[in-house]
Amino acid sequence: HERCKFIRKFSSRFQFLQCSITKMISPMFGLVFAFAFSNTLAKETYKAAVVEYHPVNSDNAYEDFFTNVRMYLKYIEEAALQGVDIIVFPEDGLTGWMLDDKYIPTFATEVPDSDSGVSPCIDRNGSYANYLINLSCACKRNKIYAVVNIIEVAHGSDGDKIYHNTNIALNRAGVVIAKYRKINLYDEVFYKPGEHVLSTFTTDFGVTFGMFICFDVVFQSPGLDILKNTEVTDIVYSTAWFARLPFYTANSVQHGYAKLHGLNFLAAGLNDPKTGTGGSGIYLADGGILTVYITGKEESKLIIANVPKIKSRVDLSNTCQHAGADSVNSHSSDVHLFFTNTTDLSNYTVQSLDLNDLEVSETVCAKNSEFCCTFNATMKKYSPLPNYSYKLIAYSGVSAISTTKTIGLKQCALVACSEDNIASCGQRNKGFPSGIYFEHISVTGTFNTHDAVYMPSTVTYDLLPTNRYVYCRKVSGNQEEVSMYTTQKLDSLLTFGIFGRTFKYDDHTPGIITDAASRSGHISYMACLLILFCSNCLWII
Repeated sequence: HERCKFIRKFSSRFQFLQCSITKMISPMFGLVFAFAFSNTLAKETYKAAVVEYHPVNSDNAYEDFFTNVRMYLKYIEEAALQGVDIIVFPEDGLTGWMLDDKYIPTFATEVPDSDSGVSPCIDRNGSYANYLINLSCACKRNKIYAVVNIIEVAHGSDGDKIYHNTNIALNRAGVVIAKYRKINLYDEVFYKPGEHVLSTFTTDFGVTFGMFICFDVVFQSPGLDILKNTEVTDIVYSTAWFARLPFYTANSVQHGYAKLHGLNFLAAGLNDPKTGTGGSGIYLADGGILTVYITGKEESKLIIANVPKIKSRVDLSNTCQHAGADSVNSHSSDVHLFFTNTTDLSNYTVQSLDLNDLEVSETVCAKNSEFCCTFNATMKKYSPLPNYSYKLIAYSGVSAISTTKTIGLKQCALVACSEDNIASCGQRNKGFPSGIYFEHISVTGTFNTHDAVYMPSTVTYDLLPTNRYVYCRKVSGNQEEVSMYTTQKLDSLLTFGIFGRTFKYDDHTPGIITDAASRSGHISYMACLLILFCSNCLWII
Protein backbone atom coordinates (compact mmCIF):
# COMPACT_ATOMS: atom_id res chain seq x y z
CA HIS A 1 0.00 0.00 0.00
CA GLU A 2 2.83 2.41 0.87
CA ARG A 3 4.56 1.55 -2.39
CA CYS A 4 1.43 2.46 -4.30
CA LYS A 5 1.16 5.83 -2.51
CA PHE A 6 4.73 6.54 -3.52
CA ILE A 7 3.98 5.68 -7.13
CA ARG A 8 0.89 7.89 -7.19
CA LYS A 9 2.96 10.83 -6.03
CA PHE A 10 6.04 10.52 -8.15
CA SER A 11 5.27 8.30 -11.13
CA SER A 12 3.42 8.60 -14.36
CA ARG A 13 -0.24 7.78 -14.71
CA PHE A 14 0.72 4.53 -16.42
CA GLN A 15 2.75 3.39 -13.43
CA PHE A 16 -0.15 4.26 -11.14
CA LEU A 17 -2.52 2.24 -13.30
CA GLN A 18 -0.11 -0.70 -13.32
CA CYS A 19 0.08 -0.74 -9.53
CA SER A 20 -3.69 -0.52 -9.14
CA ILE A 21 -4.22 -3.45 -11.48
CA THR A 22 -1.61 -5.46 -9.58
CA LYS A 23 -3.49 -4.84 -6.34
CA MET A 24 -6.70 -6.07 -7.96
CA ILE A 25 -5.22 -9.13 -9.67
CA SER A 26 -3.17 -10.54 -6.76
CA PRO A 27 -6.11 -11.36 -4.50
CA MET A 28 -8.13 -12.42 -7.55
CA PHE A 29 -5.43 -14.92 -8.51
CA GLY A 30 -5.42 -16.25 -4.97
CA LEU A 31 -9.17 -16.73 -5.10
CA VAL A 32 -8.97 -18.50 -8.46
CA PHE A 33 -6.22 -20.81 -7.19
CA ALA A 34 -8.13 -21.55 -3.98
CA PHE A 35 -11.28 -22.29 -5.98
CA ALA A 36 -9.42 -24.62 -8.34
CA PHE A 37 -7.80 -26.44 -5.41
CA SER A 38 -11.06 -26.83 -3.52
CA ASN A 39 -12.77 -27.97 -6.72
CA THR A 40 -10.12 -30.69 -7.16
CA LEU A 41 -10.72 -31.88 -3.61
CA ALA A 42 -14.49 -31.78 -4.06
CA LYS A 43 -14.48 -34.11 -7.08
CA GLU A 44 -15.65 -37.62 -6.33
CA THR A 45 -13.11 -39.12 -8.74
CA TYR A 46 -9.57 -38.53 -9.88
CA LYS A 47 -8.12 -39.41 -13.27
CA ALA A 48 -5.35 -42.01 -13.22
CA ALA A 49 -3.09 -43.52 -15.86
CA VAL A 50 -0.99 -46.66 -15.74
CA VAL A 51 1.49 -47.50 -18.46
CA GLU A 52 2.08 -51.03 -19.71
CA TYR A 53 5.49 -50.40 -21.25
CA HIS A 54 7.64 -52.43 -23.62
CA PRO A 55 11.17 -51.01 -23.35
CA VAL A 56 13.31 -50.38 -26.37
CA ASN A 57 15.88 -53.15 -26.49
CA SER A 58 18.85 -53.28 -28.85
CA ASP A 59 22.56 -53.92 -28.58
CA ASN A 60 23.17 -50.37 -27.35
CA ALA A 61 21.96 -50.18 -23.73
CA TYR A 62 22.96 -46.52 -23.42
CA GLU A 63 20.89 -45.36 -26.40
CA ASP A 64 18.00 -47.61 -25.36
CA PHE A 65 17.88 -46.05 -21.91
CA PHE A 66 17.56 -42.51 -23.16
CA THR A 67 15.05 -43.52 -25.83
CA ASN A 68 12.94 -44.95 -23.02
CA VAL A 69 13.31 -41.71 -21.05
CA ARG A 70 12.05 -39.75 -24.05
CA MET A 71 9.07 -42.10 -24.35
CA TYR A 72 8.26 -41.54 -20.67
CA LEU A 73 8.29 -37.78 -21.23
CA LYS A 74 5.85 -38.21 -24.12
CA TYR A 75 3.52 -40.33 -22.00
CA ILE A 76 3.57 -37.72 -19.24
CA GLU A 77 2.65 -35.01 -21.74
CA GLU A 78 -0.04 -37.14 -23.40
CA ALA A 79 -1.60 -38.05 -20.06
CA ALA A 80 -1.61 -34.42 -18.94
CA LEU A 81 -3.37 -33.36 -22.14
CA GLN A 82 -6.14 -35.82 -21.22
CA GLY A 83 -6.50 -34.34 -17.74
CA VAL A 84 -4.75 -37.13 -15.85
CA ASP A 85 -3.89 -36.36 -12.22
CA ILE A 86 -1.39 -39.19 -11.63
CA ILE A 87 0.52 -41.51 -13.96
CA VAL A 88 2.29 -44.73 -12.91
CA PHE A 89 5.15 -46.38 -14.81
CA PRO A 90 6.30 -50.03 -14.43
CA GLU A 91 9.31 -51.57 -12.76
CA ASP A 92 12.44 -51.73 -14.96
CA GLY A 93 10.72 -49.70 -17.66
CA LEU A 94 13.70 -47.45 -18.33
CA THR A 95 16.23 -50.28 -18.51
CA GLY A 96 14.36 -53.49 -19.26
CA TRP A 97 14.59 -56.36 -16.77
CA MET A 98 17.57 -58.01 -18.49
CA LEU A 99 19.97 -55.08 -17.98
CA ASP A 100 23.58 -56.18 -17.64
CA ASP A 101 24.80 -55.38 -14.12
CA LYS A 102 27.75 -53.44 -15.51
CA TYR A 103 25.36 -50.68 -16.65
CA ILE A 104 23.72 -50.19 -13.25
CA PRO A 105 26.23 -47.54 -12.05
CA THR A 106 25.86 -45.72 -15.37
CA PHE A 107 22.10 -45.32 -15.08
CA ALA A 108 21.92 -44.79 -11.32
CA THR A 109 21.09 -41.43 -9.76
CA GLU A 110 20.98 -39.92 -6.33
CA VAL A 111 17.45 -39.15 -5.12
CA PRO A 112 16.57 -36.40 -2.64
CA ASP A 113 14.86 -37.38 0.59
CA SER A 114 11.11 -37.05 0.36
CA ASP A 115 10.95 -34.65 3.32
CA SER A 116 13.49 -32.24 1.83
CA GLY A 117 11.02 -30.58 -0.54
CA VAL A 118 13.55 -30.73 -3.37
CA SER A 119 12.62 -30.52 -7.03
CA PRO A 120 15.52 -31.84 -9.16
CA CYS A 121 14.20 -29.60 -11.94
CA ILE A 122 14.93 -26.48 -9.88
CA ASP A 123 17.61 -27.52 -7.41
CA ARG A 124 20.63 -28.54 -9.48
CA ASN A 125 22.99 -28.72 -6.48
CA GLY A 126 22.48 -32.44 -5.94
CA SER A 127 24.11 -35.21 -7.92
CA TYR A 128 20.98 -35.87 -9.91
CA ALA A 129 21.14 -37.56 -13.29
CA ASN A 130 19.85 -35.56 -16.23
CA TYR A 131 17.01 -38.01 -16.81
CA LEU A 132 15.71 -37.44 -13.25
CA ILE A 133 15.89 -33.70 -13.83
CA ASN A 134 13.97 -34.11 -17.09
CA LEU A 135 11.27 -36.22 -15.43
CA SER A 136 10.94 -33.67 -12.64
CA CYS A 137 10.65 -30.82 -15.15
CA ALA A 138 8.05 -32.76 -17.16
CA CYS A 139 5.87 -33.08 -14.06
CA LYS A 140 6.32 -29.39 -13.31
CA ARG A 141 5.61 -28.34 -16.88
CA ASN A 142 2.56 -30.58 -17.25
CA LYS A 143 1.30 -30.17 -13.66
CA ILE A 144 0.93 -33.91 -13.06
CA TYR A 145 1.93 -36.48 -10.44
CA ALA A 146 4.17 -39.32 -11.64
CA VAL A 147 5.44 -42.56 -10.11
CA VAL A 148 8.64 -43.78 -11.74
CA ASN A 149 10.91 -46.76 -11.06
CA ILE A 150 14.63 -45.92 -11.22
CA ILE A 151 18.05 -47.13 -10.11
CA GLU A 152 19.08 -45.18 -7.02
CA VAL A 153 22.65 -44.83 -5.79
CA ALA A 154 23.24 -44.14 -2.12
CA HIS A 155 26.33 -44.16 0.07
CA GLY A 156 26.98 -46.54 2.93
CA SER A 157 28.59 -45.63 6.23
CA ASP A 158 31.96 -46.66 4.81
CA GLY A 159 31.47 -44.48 1.75
CA ASP A 160 30.81 -47.37 -0.60
CA LYS A 161 28.12 -46.95 -3.23
CA ILE A 162 24.90 -48.88 -2.68
CA TYR A 163 22.29 -49.44 -5.37
CA HIS A 164 18.54 -49.78 -4.82
CA ASN A 165 15.55 -50.68 -6.97
CA THR A 166 13.59 -47.52 -6.12
CA ASN A 167 10.22 -45.96 -6.85
CA ILE A 168 9.82 -42.20 -6.60
CA ALA A 169 6.68 -40.07 -6.60
CA LEU A 170 6.89 -36.58 -8.11
CA ASN A 171 4.21 -33.96 -7.54
CA ARG A 172 2.88 -31.30 -9.91
CA ALA A 173 5.84 -29.06 -9.08
CA GLY A 174 8.37 -31.79 -9.85
CA VAL A 175 9.20 -32.26 -6.16
CA VAL A 176 10.14 -35.74 -4.95
CA ILE A 177 7.42 -36.30 -2.34
CA ALA A 178 7.96 -40.03 -1.73
CA LYS A 179 10.70 -42.59 -2.20
CA TYR A 180 10.50 -46.36 -1.73
CA ARG A 181 13.36 -48.85 -1.93
CA LYS A 182 12.21 -52.35 -2.87
CA ILE A 183 12.45 -54.67 0.13
CA ASN A 184 11.70 -58.07 -1.38
CA LEU A 185 14.08 -58.47 -4.28
CA TYR A 186 13.52 -61.14 -6.94
CA ASP A 187 16.97 -62.56 -7.76
CA GLU A 188 18.31 -58.99 -8.02
CA VAL A 189 21.77 -59.65 -6.63
CA PHE A 190 23.28 -56.28 -7.54
CA TYR A 191 20.72 -54.33 -5.51
CA LYS A 192 20.56 -53.95 -1.77
CA PRO A 193 17.09 -54.44 -0.27
CA GLY A 194 15.52 -51.41 1.32
CA GLU A 195 15.09 -51.15 5.06
CA HIS A 196 11.59 -51.89 6.29
CA VAL A 197 10.52 -48.30 5.68
CA LEU A 198 7.03 -47.73 4.31
CA SER A 199 6.29 -45.08 1.71
CA THR A 200 3.10 -43.02 1.46
CA PHE A 201 2.16 -39.65 0.03
CA THR A 202 -0.92 -37.44 -0.04
CA THR A 203 -2.01 -35.56 -3.16
CA ASP A 204 -3.75 -32.23 -3.74
CA PHE A 205 -6.83 -34.17 -4.87
CA GLY A 206 -7.21 -35.59 -1.39
CA VAL A 207 -6.01 -39.19 -1.82
CA THR A 208 -3.29 -40.86 0.27
CA PHE A 209 -1.34 -43.48 -1.64
CA GLY A 210 0.86 -46.32 -0.46
CA MET A 211 3.69 -47.36 -2.77
CA PHE A 212 5.61 -50.59 -3.31
CA ILE A 213 7.11 -52.72 -6.08
CA CYS A 214 6.31 -56.09 -7.69
CA PHE A 215 7.23 -59.02 -5.38
CA ASP A 216 6.44 -56.88 -2.31
CA VAL A 217 2.72 -57.49 -2.82
CA VAL A 218 2.86 -61.01 -1.34
CA PHE A 219 4.91 -60.14 1.76
CA GLN A 220 4.09 -58.86 5.23
CA SER A 221 6.40 -55.89 4.75
CA PRO A 222 5.37 -53.76 2.99
CA GLY A 223 2.28 -55.46 1.52
CA LEU A 224 0.38 -55.70 4.81
CA ASP A 225 2.29 -53.31 7.05
CA ILE A 226 1.48 -50.34 4.84
CA LEU A 227 -2.21 -50.87 5.59
CA LYS A 228 -1.61 -50.06 9.26
CA ASN A 229 -1.71 -46.45 8.08
CA THR A 230 -5.47 -46.00 8.03
CA GLU A 231 -5.15 -42.94 5.80
CA VAL A 232 -3.97 -45.11 2.89
CA THR A 233 -6.90 -45.78 0.56
CA ASP A 234 -5.07 -46.33 -2.74
CA ILE A 235 -1.90 -48.12 -3.86
CA VAL A 236 0.47 -47.23 -6.71
CA TYR A 237 2.34 -50.31 -7.85
CA SER A 238 5.15 -50.80 -10.37
CA THR A 239 5.88 -54.34 -11.48
CA ALA A 240 7.82 -56.58 -13.85
CA TRP A 241 5.89 -59.75 -13.04
CA PHE A 242 6.73 -63.20 -14.42
CA ALA A 243 3.60 -65.30 -14.92
CA ARG A 244 3.44 -68.74 -13.38
CA LEU A 245 0.22 -70.73 -13.38
CA PRO A 246 -1.97 -71.66 -11.67
CA PHE A 247 -1.61 -68.87 -9.06
CA TYR A 248 1.00 -66.31 -10.07
CA THR A 249 -0.32 -64.21 -12.92
CA ALA A 250 0.04 -60.45 -12.65
CA ASN A 251 -3.56 -59.33 -13.03
CA SER A 252 -4.88 -62.07 -10.75
CA VAL A 253 -2.54 -61.08 -7.91
CA GLN A 254 -3.30 -57.38 -8.41
CA HIS A 255 -7.06 -57.92 -8.27
CA GLY A 256 -6.82 -60.36 -5.36
CA TYR A 257 -4.91 -57.83 -3.26
CA ALA A 258 -7.33 -54.99 -4.04
CA LYS A 259 -10.43 -57.08 -3.39
CA LEU A 260 -9.12 -58.55 -0.14
CA HIS A 261 -8.09 -55.24 1.39
CA GLY A 262 -10.80 -52.98 -0.04
CA LEU A 263 -8.68 -50.32 -1.71
CA ASN A 264 -8.02 -48.84 -5.13
CA PHE A 265 -4.99 -50.36 -6.82
CA LEU A 266 -3.10 -48.76 -9.73
CA ALA A 267 -0.78 -51.32 -11.33
CA ALA A 268 1.69 -50.60 -14.14
CA GLY A 269 3.39 -53.64 -15.65
CA LEU A 270 6.46 -54.16 -17.80
CA ASN A 271 5.62 -55.72 -21.16
CA ASP A 272 7.76 -58.65 -22.35
CA PRO A 273 5.32 -61.45 -23.25
CA LYS A 274 7.98 -63.82 -24.58
CA THR A 275 9.28 -64.17 -21.02
CA GLY A 276 5.82 -64.13 -19.44
CA THR A 277 6.10 -60.54 -18.23
CA GLY A 278 3.09 -58.25 -18.43
CA GLY A 279 -0.25 -57.28 -16.99
CA SER A 280 -1.55 -53.89 -15.84
CA GLY A 281 -4.82 -52.58 -14.50
CA ILE A 282 -6.84 -50.34 -12.21
CA TYR A 283 -8.86 -52.13 -9.54
CA LEU A 284 -11.44 -50.70 -7.16
CA ALA A 285 -12.02 -50.86 -3.42
CA ASP A 286 -15.38 -52.59 -3.87
CA GLY A 287 -13.67 -55.48 -5.68
CA GLY A 288 -14.52 -54.13 -9.12
CA ILE A 289 -12.17 -54.29 -12.08
CA LEU A 290 -12.17 -50.82 -13.62
CA THR A 291 -9.79 -51.55 -16.47
CA VAL A 292 -7.32 -54.35 -17.11
CA TYR A 293 -4.77 -55.12 -19.82
CA ILE A 294 -2.56 -57.97 -20.96
CA THR A 295 -1.26 -58.87 -24.40
CA GLY A 296 0.91 -61.40 -26.18
CA LYS A 297 2.27 -58.60 -28.36
CA GLU A 298 5.40 -56.59 -27.63
CA GLU A 299 3.77 -53.20 -27.27
CA SER A 300 3.08 -50.33 -24.90
CA LYS A 301 -0.28 -49.00 -23.77
CA LEU A 302 -1.41 -45.89 -21.89
CA ILE A 303 -4.42 -46.90 -19.80
CA ILE A 304 -6.59 -44.10 -18.39
CA ALA A 305 -9.64 -44.21 -16.13
CA ASN A 306 -11.58 -42.12 -13.62
CA VAL A 307 -11.10 -43.65 -10.18
CA PRO A 308 -13.75 -43.16 -7.47
CA LYS A 309 -12.34 -41.70 -4.26
CA ILE A 310 -13.00 -43.56 -1.04
CA LYS A 311 -13.16 -41.68 2.25
CA SER A 312 -11.67 -44.52 4.28
CA ARG A 313 -11.03 -48.22 4.10
CA VAL A 314 -13.63 -50.55 5.62
CA ASP A 315 -12.77 -53.48 7.89
CA LEU A 316 -13.58 -56.55 5.78
CA SER A 317 -12.59 -59.19 8.34
CA ASN A 318 -16.20 -60.32 8.92
CA THR A 319 -17.87 -59.39 5.67
CA CYS A 320 -18.41 -60.55 2.11
CA GLN A 321 -16.94 -58.74 -0.88
CA HIS A 322 -19.73 -58.94 -3.42
CA ALA A 323 -19.49 -59.99 -7.02
CA GLY A 324 -19.60 -57.70 -10.00
CA ALA A 325 -19.42 -57.81 -13.75
CA ASP A 326 -16.06 -58.33 -15.39
CA SER A 327 -14.57 -55.13 -16.75
CA VAL A 328 -15.99 -53.84 -20.02
CA ASN A 329 -12.61 -52.14 -20.45
CA SER A 330 -10.63 -55.37 -20.33
CA HIS A 331 -8.14 -55.89 -23.11
CA SER A 332 -6.58 -59.27 -23.72
CA SER A 333 -5.12 -59.99 -27.12
CA ASP A 334 -2.97 -62.75 -28.59
CA VAL A 335 -2.60 -64.37 -25.17
CA HIS A 336 -1.65 -67.64 -26.84
CA LEU A 337 1.66 -65.87 -27.56
CA PHE A 338 2.11 -64.93 -23.89
CA PHE A 339 4.50 -67.35 -22.19
CA THR A 340 3.46 -68.81 -18.84
CA ASN A 341 5.60 -70.97 -16.60
CA THR A 342 4.11 -73.54 -14.21
CA THR A 343 4.34 -74.19 -10.48
CA ASP A 344 5.61 -77.51 -9.16
CA LEU A 345 2.54 -79.11 -7.55
CA SER A 346 4.16 -82.46 -6.68
CA ASN A 347 3.75 -81.85 -2.92
CA TYR A 348 0.10 -80.85 -3.28
CA THR A 349 -2.82 -83.13 -2.50
CA VAL A 350 -4.64 -83.55 -5.80
CA GLN A 351 -8.04 -85.04 -6.53
CA SER A 352 -9.39 -85.35 -10.05
CA LEU A 353 -12.79 -83.94 -10.88
CA ASP A 354 -15.04 -86.46 -12.61
CA LEU A 355 -16.47 -84.43 -15.47
CA ASN A 356 -19.26 -86.96 -15.95
CA ASP A 357 -20.78 -85.97 -12.61
CA LEU A 358 -23.22 -83.08 -12.71
CA GLU A 359 -22.54 -82.17 -9.10
CA VAL A 360 -19.44 -82.65 -6.96
CA SER A 361 -18.95 -82.18 -3.22
CA GLU A 362 -15.48 -83.06 -1.93
CA THR A 363 -13.17 -82.37 0.99
CA VAL A 364 -9.46 -82.43 0.17
CA CYS A 365 -6.81 -82.30 2.91
CA ALA A 366 -3.18 -81.26 2.58
CA LYS A 367 -0.57 -83.98 3.04
CA ASN A 368 0.32 -84.80 6.68
CA SER A 369 -1.97 -82.03 7.84
CA GLU A 370 -5.36 -81.36 9.36
CA PHE A 371 -5.74 -78.45 6.95
CA CYS A 372 -8.60 -79.25 4.56
CA CYS A 373 -10.54 -77.55 1.79
CA THR A 374 -14.18 -78.11 0.92
CA PHE A 375 -15.30 -77.89 -2.71
CA ASN A 376 -18.74 -77.87 -4.28
CA ALA A 377 -19.25 -77.64 -8.02
CA THR A 378 -22.08 -77.92 -10.51
CA MET A 379 -20.97 -78.57 -14.08
CA LYS A 380 -22.45 -78.96 -17.50
CA LYS A 381 -20.64 -81.10 -20.04
CA TYR A 382 -21.57 -80.42 -23.66
CA SER A 383 -18.86 -82.43 -25.41
CA PRO A 384 -17.64 -86.00 -24.80
CA LEU A 385 -14.02 -84.82 -24.92
CA PRO A 386 -13.35 -81.52 -23.08
CA ASN A 387 -9.89 -80.18 -23.89
CA TYR A 388 -8.97 -79.65 -20.21
CA SER A 389 -9.19 -81.81 -17.11
CA TYR A 390 -9.75 -80.25 -13.69
CA LYS A 391 -8.23 -81.01 -10.29
CA LEU A 392 -9.07 -80.04 -6.72
CA ILE A 393 -5.90 -79.19 -4.81
CA ALA A 394 -4.93 -78.46 -1.21
CA TYR A 395 -1.52 -77.47 0.14
CA SER A 396 0.13 -76.43 3.38
CA GLY A 397 3.85 -76.05 2.91
CA VAL A 398 6.86 -74.12 1.69
CA SER A 399 7.59 -73.50 -2.00
CA ALA A 400 10.49 -71.96 -3.89
CA ILE A 401 9.37 -68.76 -5.59
CA SER A 402 12.76 -67.78 -7.05
CA THR A 403 16.30 -69.13 -7.03
CA THR A 404 16.97 -67.46 -3.67
CA LYS A 405 13.59 -67.30 -1.92
CA THR A 406 11.07 -69.72 -0.43
CA ILE A 407 7.67 -68.75 0.99
CA GLY A 408 5.04 -70.33 3.22
CA LEU A 409 1.73 -71.18 1.55
CA LYS A 410 -1.76 -72.49 2.32
CA GLN A 411 -3.93 -72.98 -0.74
CA CYS A 412 -7.28 -74.38 -1.82
CA ALA A 413 -8.21 -74.30 -5.49
CA LEU A 414 -9.85 -75.82 -8.52
CA VAL A 415 -7.30 -75.75 -11.35
CA ALA A 416 -7.26 -76.65 -15.04
CA CYS A 417 -4.77 -79.14 -16.46
CA SER A 418 -3.92 -79.57 -20.14
CA GLU A 419 -3.83 -83.35 -19.64
CA ASP A 420 -5.07 -85.74 -16.98
CA ASN A 421 -1.97 -85.58 -14.76
CA ILE A 422 -0.66 -83.23 -12.08
CA ALA A 423 2.43 -82.23 -14.08
CA SER A 424 0.18 -80.61 -16.70
CA CYS A 425 -1.75 -78.45 -14.23
CA GLY A 426 -1.02 -74.85 -15.06
CA GLN A 427 -0.17 -75.68 -18.66
CA ARG A 428 -2.36 -74.07 -21.31
CA ASN A 429 -3.66 -75.67 -24.47
CA LYS A 430 -3.54 -73.59 -27.62
CA GLY A 431 -7.30 -73.60 -27.82
CA PHE A 432 -9.90 -71.93 -25.62
CA PRO A 433 -11.36 -74.30 -22.95
CA SER A 434 -14.26 -76.21 -24.44
CA GLY A 435 -16.59 -79.08 -23.68
CA ILE A 436 -17.58 -78.03 -20.19
CA TYR A 437 -18.58 -75.02 -18.14
CA PHE A 438 -19.17 -74.50 -14.43
CA GLU A 439 -22.60 -73.34 -13.37
CA HIS A 440 -21.49 -72.96 -9.76
CA ILE A 441 -18.30 -73.37 -7.71
CA SER A 442 -17.66 -72.83 -4.01
CA VAL A 443 -14.37 -73.20 -2.11
CA THR A 444 -14.08 -73.04 1.69
CA GLY A 445 -11.19 -73.38 4.11
CA THR A 446 -10.43 -72.63 7.74
CA PHE A 447 -7.10 -70.93 8.31
CA ASN A 448 -4.92 -69.72 11.16
CA THR A 449 -4.87 -65.92 11.25
CA HIS A 450 -1.50 -65.56 13.00
CA ASP A 451 1.18 -64.14 10.70
CA ALA A 452 -0.81 -64.95 7.57
CA VAL A 453 -3.11 -63.56 4.89
CA TYR A 454 -5.52 -65.19 2.43
CA MET A 455 -6.64 -63.67 -0.86
CA PRO A 456 -8.83 -64.78 -3.76
CA SER A 457 -7.10 -66.15 -6.84
CA THR A 458 -8.90 -66.43 -10.18
CA VAL A 459 -7.51 -66.83 -13.68
CA THR A 460 -9.36 -67.26 -16.97
CA TYR A 461 -7.91 -68.47 -20.26
CA ASP A 462 -7.18 -64.90 -21.35
CA LEU A 463 -4.98 -64.57 -18.21
CA LEU A 464 -7.34 -62.11 -16.56
CA PRO A 465 -9.14 -62.38 -13.22
CA THR A 466 -12.89 -62.69 -13.01
CA ASN A 467 -15.06 -60.73 -10.60
CA ARG A 468 -18.08 -63.02 -10.89
CA TYR A 469 -17.78 -64.36 -7.36
CA VAL A 470 -18.38 -63.44 -3.72
CA TYR A 471 -15.47 -63.58 -1.25
CA CYS A 472 -16.31 -63.96 2.46
CA ARG A 473 -14.23 -63.93 5.64
CA LYS A 474 -15.39 -64.84 9.12
CA VAL A 475 -12.81 -64.33 11.88
CA SER A 476 -13.15 -65.94 15.29
CA GLY A 477 -10.17 -65.76 17.63
CA ASN A 478 -7.12 -67.05 15.79
CA GLN A 479 -9.18 -68.84 13.15
CA GLU A 480 -10.56 -67.47 9.92
CA GLU A 481 -13.10 -69.20 7.70
CA VAL A 482 -12.67 -68.10 4.11
CA SER A 483 -15.15 -68.96 1.40
CA MET A 484 -15.73 -67.91 -2.17
CA TYR A 485 -18.50 -68.85 -4.57
CA THR A 486 -19.42 -67.97 -8.14
CA THR A 487 -22.49 -65.95 -9.09
CA GLN A 488 -22.49 -66.67 -12.83
CA LYS A 489 -21.38 -69.54 -15.02
CA LEU A 490 -17.70 -69.69 -15.99
CA ASP A 491 -16.60 -71.33 -19.22
CA SER A 492 -12.93 -70.39 -19.55
CA LEU A 493 -11.61 -71.10 -16.08
CA LEU A 494 -7.99 -71.96 -15.29
CA THR A 495 -7.88 -71.20 -11.54
CA PHE A 496 -10.50 -70.57 -8.86
CA GLY A 497 -9.45 -70.65 -5.23
CA ILE A 498 -7.80 -69.22 -2.14
CA PHE A 499 -4.14 -68.17 -2.15
CA GLY A 500 -2.80 -68.10 1.41
CA ARG A 501 0.52 -66.78 2.66
CA THR A 502 1.96 -68.02 5.97
CA PHE A 503 4.81 -65.61 6.56
CA LYS A 504 6.42 -67.45 9.49
CA TYR A 505 7.52 -70.24 7.13
CA ASP A 506 9.30 -67.94 4.69
CA ASP A 507 12.90 -68.99 3.95
CA HIS A 508 12.31 -72.52 5.29
CA THR A 509 13.25 -75.63 3.30
CA PRO A 510 10.70 -76.41 0.57
CA GLY A 511 8.21 -79.14 1.40
CA ILE A 512 4.98 -79.87 3.22
CA ILE A 513 4.29 -78.52 6.70
CA THR A 514 3.14 -81.20 9.11
CA ASP A 515 0.69 -80.44 11.90
CA ALA A 516 3.40 -81.33 14.41
CA ALA A 517 5.69 -78.68 12.95
CA SER A 518 2.87 -76.16 12.90
CA ARG A 519 1.99 -76.84 16.54
CA SER A 520 5.67 -76.77 17.51
CA GLY A 521 6.03 -73.36 15.91
CA HIS A 522 2.95 -72.12 17.74
CA ILE A 523 4.20 -73.55 21.05
CA SER A 524 7.61 -71.94 20.54
CA TYR A 525 5.95 -68.63 19.81
CA MET A 526 3.83 -68.90 22.96
CA ALA A 527 6.87 -69.95 24.99
CA CYS A 528 8.73 -66.85 23.86
CA LEU A 529 5.80 -64.71 24.92
CA LEU A 530 5.72 -66.47 28.30
CA ILE A 531 9.44 -65.95 28.84
CA LEU A 532 9.12 -62.30 27.88
CA PHE A 533 6.14 -61.89 30.21
CA CYS A 534 7.94 -63.59 33.11
CA SER A 535 11.10 -61.57 32.49
CA ASN A 536 9.08 -58.39 32.66
CA CYS A 537 7.43 -59.60 35.87
CA LEU A 538 10.81 -60.33 37.45
CA TRP A 539 12.09 -56.94 36.36
CA ILE A 540 9.07 -55.24 37.93
CA ILE A 541 9.57 -57.23 41.14
